[in-house]
Amino acid sequence: MGLKVHVLSRNGVGPVRNIYAVPGTGDPDGVLPDRVFRPGEEIDFLRGLDFLILALPLTKTTDGLIGERELRALPAHAFLLNPARGSIIKQEALLRALREKWIAGAALDTHYHYPMPQDHPLWKFPNVIFTPHISGSSLSPNFKQRLWDIFLANIDRFAAGEPLLNELTPSQLDGA
Repeated sequence: MGLKVHVLSRNGVGPVRNIYAVPGTGDPDGVLPDRVFRPGEEIDFLRGLDFLILALPLTKTTDGLIGERELRALPAHAFLLNPARGSIIKQEALLRALREKWIAGAALDTHYHYPMPQDHPLWKFPNVIFTPHISGSSLSPNFKQRLWDIFLANIDRFAAGEPLLNELTPSQLDGA
């Protein structure tokens, strides 16, 4: 599609390859990303983006990770896409960025309140898209099959002494 994919990695290396992907999707040959940024390079990373896509868990270290400094570093034409967790972005900073046009807009699949109050200011922005954060829902028709796919693949990997799919380290589970 002609996109350049840049990643900001907490450990300075590209994506882990022992993750589950639906067959025919993902990056099985490991050609992405085009560039990996390391801790300390956050502003350089943000300055070159057209789309900032948040793909990280909500932990003690990621709560409020994106604030005024980060939103101001994005180009004015950039869009923020958050399918992760609402509070990774500081709400007041996002509202100000949208009001003062630091960024072009936002697509928010996660929210600060459930349900979002009808009078919440984010509803008023024409450049904000809300979706209901159900892509990974157990209500999905594919959820059970994919859950079993991962489980069965991990049984085989465990028996062979291979790394498990989607495995988290103790420090990741602790929010580090």
